[in-house]
Amino acid sequence: FKMKVKYALLLLTSLVFCSAHLLDDKGLGELVREMREIKDELEDRVSKLEEMAKIGTLRSCAEYSHYGLKTSGLYVVDPDGGLIGQEPFQVYCNFTTGSTEIMHNTENMTDVEHCHDPGCYQKDISYIDGQTQQPIALSQIESLIELSEYCEQNFNYDCTLAPLSDSGVDYAYWEDRHGQQNVYFTGSNYGYHVCDCHYDPEGCIEEPTKHNTCNCDASIPAPMSDSGTITNNTALPVMKLYFGGLNYGIQYGAYLLGRLKCYGEKQVDIGTSCSALKKKGIFKSGYYNIKPSGELRPSLVFCDMTSDTYTDVPQIEELSDVSPIGTILAWVPKPQVSSNSVDLPNGWMLCDGSHITQGPWSGGRTPDLNSIGAFLRGGIENHVLEMESDQIEDHSHTDSGHSHSCSASSSASSHHHTYSRTDWGSADGDMCGTSGGHCSDPDTIVHGTVSTGSSHSSISTTCHTSSHSSGIGKVTSASKRGSETRPLNMKVMYVIRII
Repeated sequence: FKMKVKYALLLLTSLVFCSAHLLDDKGLGELVREMREIKDELEDRVSKLEEMAKIGTLRSCAEYSHYGLKTSGLYVVDPDGGLIGQEPFQVYCNFTTGSTEIMHNTENMTDVEHCHDPGCYQKDISYIDGQTQQPIALSQIESLIELSEYCEQNFNYDCTLAPLSDSGVDYAYWEDRHGQQNVYFTGSNYGYHVCDCHYDPEGCIEEPTKHNTCNCDASIPAPMSDSGTITNNTALPVMKLYFGGLNYGIQYGAYLLGRLKCYGEKQVDIGTSCSALKKKGIFKSGYYNIKPSGELRPSLVFCDMTSDTYTDVPQIEELSDVSPIGTILAWVPKPQVSSNSVDLPNGWMLCDGSHITQGPWSGGRTPDLNSIGAFLRGGIENHVLEMESDQIEDHSHTDSGHSHSCSASSSASSHHHTYSRTDWGSADGDMCGTSGGHCSDPDTIVHGTVSTGSSHSSISTTCHTSSHSSGIGKVTSASKRGSETRPLNMKVMYVIRII
């Protein structure tokens, strides 16, 4: 359209100059001034129309087809949504096949330069605007893939003694949008080197004997070719191509990479997530009620629709004010060990010392309760977050004393004692008695002391008490004995609300 305006201006200017001889200098100058004003106004209007066209730009050729467009050609698309994300760009809409085709800088057959090592020849694939030839953002391509029912990209390779793979060495491979290197050239066969011929009824050339899965891998001195259609939506588009193993002049290799072609529209359950809402054409950020698949109740979330793609649309659950920021709760990700785990809702974090990435405490850390198995207790505000080590309250034990009864027996050997007596001093005197009237001379009475033989006895006593236990000891059950004192419990994870 802009080119047509320029041609019209050029034609009008020519007519003016052709009739300039009819005007004087003053009239000619006035006409030129007016023409310049008209030109500036037209260019301004064209620019505004182009900007307005971007506002009404659809996301894919499949969406344009809903409005009855049938003429194939270049169209402006904006896969990540109008007025958000990256700039719109031009693609080729093939309304006969229903494809949205993104062009790139390697759409012609290109010879592989000779080099020895696997992957020594490298070609970067740049996906470009169909009109300006400027590179387009990868996020726009990813958005188109996410919107489409399926996408594909063709690969062709001509060869003479230039195998893609030989004796377990992959000389050729390609790099996907995640930087992963792949050796399959058809389908979605990650990790399996294969071309289209492997799935043909006749198989690849020499496949029965050499077990090769691509024609060129037969390495025979004759021109051959391989083809394939890569359909792995999680890997497309092809970002780089690698070739190698061409040492001699007789060897030849050339490749052709087709456009990325996406078809149809992916069916999504609207209202299950912010991503699903955006895929259905809702691009205004705000609060929405969603009901995720498998959930029993809907929830109110904030959808940030300004993201570049459809898979990482920020979805922030609106939390109840009943649980203020800083609330710590006990939480389990599953009710049984065998159950599937669920994710922690947005706005909550584990109390494990993790970095806080959002909310008023962003940049700080959550309290570390889970890794040390701490309990929670109440306290005044000045003591909040104070950690206390385990301890036992100081105490003492008192023993008031006790006694034991005892039974004993004793034994003694025979013994003697000393005594005093009076003997007769002589036989010539008489001693008077108290009876019989007999007397004797008192001078003859002799008093003396007589001792018996002296001996000593030894007495021994033995006392025996019975043995009794006090009953004081350790925990006897091995299952209840350990290195800590604790009540019956179940481990949970503490979580804290941070937004």
